[in-house]
Amino acid sequence: MQKLAFFDLDKTIYRRYSLEEVRIHLRRNFSNLKWSEKEEKKITKSFQDHKSNYNETVNKLLDLTASMLKNFREDEIDNLYRDIFKNSHKEYYSWVELVFDFLNQNDWVSYLITGSLKPAAYHIVQKLKFEEIYASEFEIKNNKYTSKIIKIVNDKAKAIITKSILEEYPDRLTIGFGDSLGDIPMLELVDIPFIIDNKKEYMLNLAQSRNWTVTQKANTIIKEIKKIF
Repeated sequence: MQKLAFFDLDKTIYRRYSLEEVRIHLRRNFSNLKWSEKEEKKITKSFQDHKSNYNETVNKLLDLTASMLKNFREDEIDNLYRDIFKNSHKEYYSWVELVFDFLNQNDWVSYLITGSLKPAAYHIVQKLKFEEIYASEFEIKNNKYTSKIIKIVNDKAKAIITKSILEEYPDRLTIGFGDSLGDIPMLELVDIPFIIDNKKEYMLNLAQSRNWTVTQKANTIIKEIKKIF
């Protein structure tokens, strides 16, 4: 029997929003990108005021990030990621490394499925063991970012990716970890979903209505996982 674990990244494993950190870093170091701050606030406010939904907001923020990266060289941005996320393991939630140690010792195979950018995600989770990283991607031509998005990992994409992996293993046990609306379609497909404890009332209400575990405690997560194998 194959044991499979599916993880979101931001506010699930990693305490911060990784693309927000990238945008902040770019604005601090390149004065010609200051314009993006006002645009980002507008996008965020629209979501907070319920004028745009979760996917629309994710797409707009990815568009904004892609626009900011236009004409930067790939190696420049990779160095930027390396600089921003060099101590990212210190920003893991306290449960993460203990649970990963348990999963690795018990032959679980882990997948990261995130709306963040693939190079950023790679730098953030270097200290963790993942079979594969699925993440959003921007187009690069002639070693430069073009501002075009070639892959968005939103809620629907997370479900499609998860289903495609599950189809490979008819005999399986599955767990999933997330924190937001974008993770729900992925979490609905696993045997034991975990909501990483947060202040989002709609997620806490959803978890309660579906009897999903809400926690940030490694012992609680491990105890729940042990129940199914």
